[in-house]
Amino acid sequence: MISETINEKLSENNVIKSETKKKPRINSTSKSTSKSKETVSLDKDLNLKPQSKKHFRDFYEEKKPSSAIEFNTVAIYYLAEILEVSNINQNHIYTCYKEVSKKAPNAFLQSLRDTASKNGYIDTSNVNDLKIPLRGKNFVEHDLPKKIKVKNV
Repeated sequence: MISETINEKLSENNVIKSETKKKPRINSTSKSTSKSKETVSLDKDLNLKPQSKKHFRDFYEEKKPSSAIEFNTVAIYYLAEILEVSNINQNHIYTCYKEVSKKAPNAFLQSLRDTASKNGYIDTSNVNDLKIPLRGKNFVEHDLPKKIKVKNV
């Protein structure tokens, strides 16, 4: 009698289990597998070929930045010091990448943060008003383009 009731309960549970579909579990502490896309766009009002000043492409070729950190620094320097643009933002920098046909970093905003935190070449405390501190100015003016080291044999 006891075994019959246990078998009946088991069979009832199996029926219920097979009739209900399990909902996928959502764990609020797990990391999302999909990455959010950053939105940057060309600033169509930014003139990188001014008549009375050096063009950005010429400045880029003169300084020869070899990494995203160097490029970001060169771009902000050019915008702030040569074009005298106020409130430099990520769209301005993205426009500079496109001007010289250079691939922009996938994690665009992170590359700007890295430029600020790893080397201190730019100030990203306000991403809608990027600035170039003295350290970044010195880097562009005195350290770029990088000197090629020649070994004496």
